[in-house]
Amino acid sequence: MKRTSIVSSLLVASSLAAACSPASDDTVQDVPRRDDGGDAVLDVPDVVSCAPGTVVCAGSLAQTCNATGDGWASTAGCAAPTPVCLDGVGCVVCQPDQPSCDGTTARTCRSDGSGWDVIDECDAGAGERCNLGYCTDLTEACEAARTVNSYQGCDYWPVQLSNAGLEDTATFRFALAISNRQDAEAHIEISDDLGVAVAGTVPPNSLRTIELDWNEALRAPVDALTGVFSSSVVRNGAFRLKSDVPVTVYQFNPLRYWGGSGTLGSGSYSNDASLLLPRHVLTGEYIAASRPTFMIAMSDWLSTQYSGGPGVLSIVGLEDGTRVEVRLSSNIQGGAGVDAFRRGDTATFTLDRYDVVQLLSEVPADCSPSRSEPHPADPTVTIGYCDLGAAFDLTGSVVTADKPVAVYSGHDCTFVPYDRWACDHLEEQMFPLQAWGRSYIGSHTQPVADESNMWRVISAGDGNTIRFDPDVHGEATLGRGEWFEFESWDDFHVTGDSPFLLVQYLIGQGSDLGSIGDPAMAVAVPVLQYRTDYNFLSPTDYADNPSTGATGRNYVNVIAPDGATVTLDGGAVSGFTGIGVSGYGVARVEIAGGSHEIVSTDEFGIMCYGYGNYTSYMYPGGLDVDKIDIY
Repeated sequence: MKRTSIVSSLLVASSLAAACSPASDDTVQDVPRRDDGGDAVLDVPDVVSCAPGTVVCAGSLAQTCNATGDGWASTAGCAAPTPVCLDGVGCVVCQPDQPSCDGTTARTCRSDGSGWDVIDECDAGAGERCNLGYCTDLTEACEAARTVNSYQGCDYWPVQLSNAGLEDTATFRFALAISNRQDAEAHIEISDDLGVAVAGTVPPNSLRTIELDWNEALRAPVDALTGVFSSSVVRNGAFRLKSDVPVTVYQFNPLRYWGGSGTLGSGSYSNDASLLLPRHVLTGEYIAASRPTFMIAMSDWLSTQYSGGPGVLSIVGLEDGTRVEVRLSSNIQGGAGVDAFRRGDTATFTLDRYDVVQLLSEVPADCSPSRSEPHPADPTVTIGYCDLGAAFDLTGSVVTADKPVAVYSGHDCTFVPYDRWACDHLEEQMFPLQAWGRSYIGSHTQPVADESNMWRVISAGDGNTIRFDPDVHGEATLGRGEWFEFESWDDFHVTGDSPFLLVQYLIGQGSDLGSIGDPAMAVAVPVLQYRTDYNFLSPTDYADNPSTGATGRNYVNVIAPDGATVTLDGGAVSGFTGIGVSGYGVARVEIAGGSHEIVSTDEFGIMCYGYGNYTSYMYPGGLDVDKIDIY
């Protein structure tokens, strides 16, 4: 789909929608017309074939099939208070599941069309109004952006995930990076339930990064004395970022990776980032991606000590009174407002706006190492690596909510794979289940030292057979929430019989503290969610700085169909490598930090990533978030 100026084009769409809306109710009903264009009831064909007793609609005319199935036993024109004809039912109050406004009341038609359920009462005193069946305080330009289901928008809900081992938190801070590629200045507010924390502007066609204070209840959910992690419900734990024009937003946990003063040196050693999705594409159905609880055992001739960190699943409430259920694939650490659930349990929570439930996979008191070796920093100590497996892995946990929520998952800090140094933070905002696809391109990252990537395939439904081209993994069949993992040095095309999610992991770079890179995690984009243009950013910190000793690189993988012409910041992208018989190729391009624009003659995908001193980040550069498949 071609997208030019999103503000101007969407404002036109918004104006047309407003002009066509009824004054008292923004639900648009079909008006039956005759073949000659008159405003009479739709002509009924002379030849009829129908199932006896069924109701068939012709516009607002309800026709009931006779006993012989060759004509109509009765016909009735639907009119107030039941003006809508529903096939198989007859005249009903409203079109099932359609949102609407009744003054300042936001409502949705019941699934059987029998009436309206109130969703929200808009707070006019807070600047809210009802628009298309929901309450909003956003500008008209932003409301127009809701008609395009993409990563660009005006209403985002960032949250901090557990990163407990991070040192020097005054230097290494949580940050939001906002890219404004519009011709108009973006006015932004970052708030929580207590009010506006930051207000400012982002100039046209530029980038602004805003660092925020840590919420220690979320960043470090661990007892300083015992080292025990705890899940929790944190009231007022999330942020809301609001803009008056569509923008692109990423969160970094933390932003900087060098220049600190921790016990291990100048680095943070634990970074990742996430592309944020605007509220208008969020739903109440998700499946999580994570890694198993990380555990190591260190032994000398006197004793053995165990340490580790949990996988993370965080759910953000966007509306008061949101009921959330999580069918857990992992044992869970208990904590404030969270029981110590077991694998297979269903946990239930009620969240208000800005509330966060952060679920952590269980960290056992000890473990049995699968492999041991001398510690790389002290050969007198033996280090054992524990592979805890699926019972301690949040991957495949199913989240359902009765109102839209934002869902993030990842890991506090882990090796990838379980026995390869070093530990790094992982996180990504999860795509709604309805946005998953049946076809993905997996593109290998630019290697630092000929390393592989790890991949996971997670199924949305049962009986889902997964196939690869080339054969980087054998054919496999999965059930709902089931997954498998594999290692690959190659690019590939993967397809399924029904929707699934493809997750990519950078692996550890070993025990050399002078190396760059380490684990990171990103969600791949389905081919059907590719676009013809992207506005994306890469952090400016990931660059060489001889004065500080920092070393860094930024890259973007460009995944495009054969024959496409792609330009990045006005320059042609070349050097594509073909992928099997998929008809796609990938180019791995090193880029400078900052805001970028990339366009193509055909729909294509991008994956952004970077390496710093013993750390890394990775996220999809953007996507459409259409409801492309129902499992």
